[in-house]
Amino acid sequence: MVIRLQKKSIAGTIEVLIRLAKKPEAHRGLIAIFDTEPSIWASIQSIIDPKDLHPKVRPREPRPHCTIANRIYDEVDFSDILEALKVSPGLSPYSCSPRRIDVLENVAGDVAYLELNGDFFRQAHSSVSQWDTSTRKYEPHITIACVLPGRGSEYCGSLSGFGVQAPKFIGNRLKYILNRRVDAYYDLISEEITIDTHKSD
Repeated sequence: MVIRLQKKSIAGTIEVLIRLAKKPEAHRGLIAIFDTEPSIWASIQSIIDPKDLHPKVRPREPRPHCTIANRIYDEVDFSDILEALKVSPGLSPYSCSPRRIDVLENVAGDVAYLELNGDFFRQAHSSVSQWDTSTRKYEPHITIACVLPGRGSEYCGSLSGFGVQAPKFIGNRLKYILNRRVDAYYDLISEEITIDTHKSD
């Protein structure tokens, strides 16, 4: 089910959202969504050999995104987060043009991702880091796929080296994962909130 709310007052809209999304066992995260042609994202994902995809986790990301905060305290209102982002570029449309693939190696599986340079995402993360419980060092990136342990190094290098042109990703939306059943999307241009309810895993 998708619910759309539009009010000039961010705080007022968010209070409605919070009441609708109040559920136990919340897992909250803040993500920047990139809207791009599916063919562009598919060309980047085609670099990964299907035989290398990890069989036990979601191998491919359905669309490009960059995590701003991985795990936010459950009691933090979305209105507080948006207010904090106002002092950074976090409430403005954003863009990036990644050119290289790097890999995070892990015994459970390697993660191939696009490197993101620039200060936009770091500044946005810094604005909400007081509520982020993740202990990992923040490195903005766009995950492409999870591959088998030890196979990630095969994909390090420039996109041009794999015959793929560097894309230009443009983003106008933030996704706030309120819990396992409810996601909220905030449109940075219209200030519209879209609440998407779905079945939990």
